[in-house]
Amino acid sequence: MQWVDCTAVPAVARGWTFDGTTFAAPAAVAAPTPPASPMVAPYIYFKRFTAAETDAIHTAALASPPTPQSLQLFNFILLAASLSEVNLLDPITVNGHQMLVSVGLLTAARSATILTP
Repeated sequence: MQWVDCTAVPAVARGWTFDGTTFAAPAAVAAPTPPASPMVAPYIYFKRFTAAETDAIHTAALASPPTPQSLQLFNFILLAASLSEVNLLDPITVNGHQMLVSVGLLTAARSATILTP
């Protein structure tokens, strides 16, 4: 190790390197990207569905005469729309999506895409 006078370059600080002629600042380290929030506004949540998916879900939820399944779908839609934020990881949301998959209104892959924060 060799002592190098760096008083002529006032910005030099711990972590800088010296190649024999020039001082170089350490490489900038990017701040870690915070994880995406699982919380989304209902509008954003419903925009994740395609128009065809939305139409199929609404049609099934508004079946006449009502069935237990259509009432569950209707309640799920009503709940999601009434929240200030939809938690994509909440068990109620996940169970609602499992119901949509089980009745053929969404594929498992589409459900996973919609629920990805």
